[in-house]
Amino acid sequence: MKHHGATKELFGRSRVEALSDGVFAIVVTLLVLEMKVPHVEDAGSVPGLAASLLGLWPKFVSWVISFATVCVI
Repeated sequence: MKHHGATKELFGRSRVEALSDGVFAIVVTLLVLEMKVPHVEDAGSVPGLAASLLGLWPKFVSWVISFATVCVI
């Protein structure tokens, strides 16, 4: 009888872990979808791309903070 209870407890923990992994995957996906590809006038311009990416630094910072928060929880 004890063996049955231990199996049931282990099964319950794995379900919670699977659920939390799924929630984590969805949250991280939603965070990444908020980032948009910057528009660059000249496709071959490295400085133009660098300037466009630098303009997105607040989104990168907020993504890192959100990601860290989700990882801690």
